[in-house]
Amino acid sequence: MKNLQFWCSHETYDNIIITTYCLVEKNKWLFLASDIFNLIDKLNNNIEENAMNFILKSIPKTKIYVFQNDSWKTIDVFPKEDILEVLNSSNTKEVTQFVKWINELCNNVPKECLLPKESKEYEFLNLATNRFMDLYELINNISFMDMPPQSRLHIIRDFFSVYAEMLSYPPIKNHIEFIKKTRPSMESVMSSELVKFIRNILVHFPFFSTWDEIYVSKQLINWKKDGQSIDKFLNKYQGHKKVEYRIKEKTSGEWIYPTVRFPLAYKDDKIFLKDIIDEKNGILLCAVLMFNVVSSQIICVD
Repeated sequence: MKNLQFWCSHETYDNIIITTYCLVEKNKWLFLASDIFNLIDKLNNNIEENAMNFILKSIPKTKIYVFQNDSWKTIDVFPKEDILEVLNSSNTKEVTQFVKWINELCNNVPKECLLPKESKEYEFLNLATNRFMDLYELINNISFMDMPPQSRLHIIRDFFSVYAEMLSYPPIKNHIEFIKKTRPSMESVMSSELVKFIRNILVHFPFFSTWDEIYVSKQLINWKKDGQSIDKFLNKYQGHKKVEYRIKEKTSGEWIYPTVRFPLAYKDDKIFLKDIIDEKNGILLCAVLMFNVVSSQIICVD
């Protein structure tokens, strides 16, 4: 994955969310231009004639490419140095505080975000991302559902397993928290808890050959010990209202309407995965949500 960086952060200053990108290998900090303009608008309340906005607009923006909504998008950003050059033209209290905040932010990169190529973390993330993207492309291929169901299940199991491993990476954990605050309430559940629930069933009960065969029951889940992750998920979400989505298929461009249905009750009856999400549209929904989480950490610099 050449030119990819695993660092994106959503910071808050004066109640404004500012998206930042840290290009560790280049020792460079970038800030989403629109977020900086929003903040400068507030700071300009104490500055005559919106001086800083005028200066910022005269600075050429840097362009980066990020995955958003299933495609590469061009994003306008400001390098830290250009922002500070503009801000240093004012000595107001508000501007001085913001300059201090930027400097502190850029001088204190969390250790987990420093990814030298020789580190174990760097190797894991690159291997995981490459494998995730390969599986994502397979599942989104129009011919995926034409494969034998046994082959599809093998790919689905790998796809969910790779993503579940990546959920332990701190910036991805932070992005899940960001989704909780900014997206519909159940999207973070779909992107983390539901995916881990499915992954755990696929891994801990590898007795089935096709998606439609897979089931669990309270007795099967707790055959060894009560209160493990699958048991907790079903206890928590039994009887929860269904969650409906509308997403556009990557290959056909057509809209589909996948639905997640939670079991009405968690007892000794069999609970089939196909009744929670169907293989065709349900897996595509999970793929899109998982892709959005993983791609939040990917930057391609031109």
